[in-house]
Amino acid sequence: MARQTIVVLGGNGSGVSAATAARELDDEARIVLVDPGGEATSTVAAVPYAISGETASDSTLSRGRPVALSASHGIEMRAAQGPIRIDVAARRLHLADGALEYTALVHALGAETTPDPRVPAAANVHRLRTPEDLAAVRAAIGPRARVCVIGGSPTAVEAADAFRRGGHIVTIVHSGGRLLDDFSEMGSARATDALRAAGVDVVLGEGPAGADVEEGRVVRLTLTGGARAPVDLVLITGPLRPHSGLLRAAGAELNEDGSVVVDELCATSLPHVFACGASVAVPHAVTGWPVWLPQAGLADRTAMVAGAVAAGGQARLEPVLNTSIVRAGELTLARTGLAWDEAVEYATAEEIGQVSVHGSSCERTLKASQPLAIDLIYHRGDGRILGAEVAGKAGADKRVDVLSAAIVGGMTVERISALDLAYAPPFSTARDVVNVAGWVAGAARAGLARVWTVYELAAHLGSVAIVDVEPERGRAGEITDSLVIPLADLRSHIAALPRDRPLVFVSETGRLGYVAARIARLRGFKDAGFLTGGLLSWQAAGLPVKQGSKHR
Repeated sequence: MARQTIVVLGGNGSGVSAATAARELDDEARIVLVDPGGEATSTVAAVPYAISGETASDSTLSRGRPVALSASHGIEMRAAQGPIRIDVAARRLHLADGALEYTALVHALGAETTPDPRVPAAANVHRLRTPEDLAAVRAAIGPRARVCVIGGSPTAVEAADAFRRGGHIVTIVHSGGRLLDDFSEMGSARATDALRAAGVDVVLGEGPAGADVEEGRVVRLTLTGGARAPVDLVLITGPLRPHSGLLRAAGAELNEDGSVVVDELCATSLPHVFACGASVAVPHAVTGWPVWLPQAGLADRTAMVAGAVAAGGQARLEPVLNTSIVRAGELTLARTGLAWDEAVEYATAEEIGQVSVHGSSCERTLKASQPLAIDLIYHRGDGRILGAEVAGKAGADKRVDVLSAAIVGGMTVERISALDLAYAPPFSTARDVVNVAGWVAGAARAGLARVWTVYELAAHLGSVAIVDVEPERGRAGEITDSLVIPLADLRSHIAALPRDRPLVFVSETGRLGYVAARIARLRGFKDAGFLTGGLLSWQAAGLPVKQGSKHR
């Protein structure tokens, strides 16, 4: 059998993963890693954490320098400057300094940051994706610099958080109405509040309209709202777009967003050409629809498949859930599966249910205990979990991973309510918040009480009777026009409940609201329901409260 030549185009993390995966299956092949961008072997996602001082050293951002890769894996490293072209018929990759013939070609160029035309190129306008970017950023600023981060993606939020932790004065500017579009409105509100609590100035609904440049540096940004912000550094975080122009020119099939169409082997529509990393679209595990998700973890998994198959191995790409996690100040926000708007597009609003629960990261008796919230989306008909969002200062990562596995496994809400999860006081509660979310959703499916989400209730104010059953918690206020009957008094005051409209019982977390709804249902109030997530979710969504209520 003739020795094969595998060419991997792209020197970042996914390119390295594809090349090493190929080497592990074929020790005789010639493997050439072509790096057109000077990003050889960098770990892109970790770069902002050097700004915050959380990396051991800048050298840890490298996944192995070219000399090390050559020595350990026998991979040839080749820099590429100038134009590149794929000759599919001849199986050649044409470079400025010659051509490489290949048995298989792996495209791993990933995604690229779209320049913002409203911000001029200057010595202190940068992105933050490579060690080279990091060096340029450090050269552009001193201690306690005024940093303006442009964008609202997880990358932008992480960068703003990192610069603030690094002691800088940070503003994040996003032309959209909220940060983190892949998360729920409530999640976005939580992240915004957490960034502001950490000292980051968050400006939404505005973008840069112009800039003042002095001696080659932007010294002031003018925003679309008219404000003028002095800056020492402008960080452009997006939007990202698939780096797929080379494949487009070669005739490969692309999606409308420019992402590369691949099959379960990561093969493109071009013969002997594979693609991986942040440029490819992959099937969603719930819907089956192709989705483009420029995430480091997913990029690495596609790279492992592409590299293995290019070398003649057997590997398959598994569907994905858009599981992601982001840190904003003291808050960790994580999500998996479908968001509400995606779920109602996949099914119908009548078929989709949502519950919100509040628990603790560990036993509440411990000093380390932190509040933890889960918003769970499920199918009312068969009970399958479709999506989830988790927010808290600790423990969100563990819970979102459990829920991700549950969705892939086709678990129902009833099944996760009984999951045997690890318990010891420093790590969880005896009834973990994941179990509680499943139990509440199961109760809703069984018709034990009607579930009202905060947005449903906000849309029906005036047409329902709101009853606060936990006034003793010392909250800032109650939902407007609420009737106050403490849970302990509910049975003796049951006759005071109105019967001319639906009842919605409200408590701090929603738990006692559910108990009250059950009492009312058992006493003939068939429309009795509860606010899922309680006043904590109401306030997290930024909905109004007012002082004073009618007491009974």
